[in-house]
Amino acid sequence: KTGDDLINPENEIRLMEALILASKALKRDVNELDDLELLSRTIDRLIMAKQRSQKVLLEQKRLIPAGDIEAFLDYLEKLLVKYIESDAARKIMDEIKNFKLS
Repeated sequence: KTGDDLINPENEIRLMEALILASKALKRDVNELDDLELLSRTIDRLIMAKQRSQKVLLEQKRLIPAGDIEAFLDYLEKLLVKYIESDAARKIMDEIKNFKLS
């Protein structure tokens, strides 16, 4: 999965819908122990999918949009240019923009 896939709650919702349909179909035709075990596993997967979906939504709230970070860097660059000699300010901004989290 790509990063976008991992934070897209629509994918989790589709999985939950599929699991609900599967569990409803199983519920109608449960006759044997094997069917009960399959229904139980399906319900467990549905619960896990719901928990993952909730975690994804919480993570989305914590993320800072890239546009906000870019706006902050532009603002920082204007401040540096305003208060520091232009070439030095641009060098500082280049280094800041090339910063990578490990």
